Amino acid sequence: DDTVRRRSAQVVATGMENEPNQLIDAIGGDEDEVAYTLAELLHDDDEDVRVGAANALVYFSQVAPNHVAQYRDDVYAAMKYPNAPTQVNSALTTLNMAEAEPGLSDEALRHVQPLCEHGDPDVREAAAMALGAIRNNRATELLRALMEDSNPAVRQRASEVHRQTR
Repeated sequence: DDTVRRRSAQVVATGMENEPNQLIDAIGGDEDEVAYTLAELLHDDDEDVRVGAANALVYFSQVAPNHVAQYRDDVYAAMKYPNAPTQVNSALTTLNMAEAEPGLSDEALRHVQPLCEHGDPDVREAAAMALGAIRNNRATELLRALMEDSNPAVRQRASEVHRQTR
């Protein structure tokens, strides 16, 4: 049932935001299973389920980035969905994975780079945040370009991230 899946995804996202460890314990404590399930939900037919899963993954990737990184191809694929909230949350999940595993920087950059020219400023702002966790020259160049973005919120976020990564 679509309604049940939507509401369940929202509950999981809220639980991950507020009490991720408690939620993980409540569903059996298997972080690999949580990561797998959320990654699968990124590809659900219902957009609201995908948004909820992407939101939950942002918070889950803060507490278990290595578990989420196993399903990074799913996260990268979600960045291509035509839904700004899913793209934003997938970029932020990529940020958490790249911070935990610097070896992912080059591949993360390949997937974040297209978001730097997205029509939605929220997506470009999330891309700027993700670029801060990607430590290479190209990410720095893209971040500097976002510091000249037409949107003031994007420029501000890019400048903040740039200052923090120097």
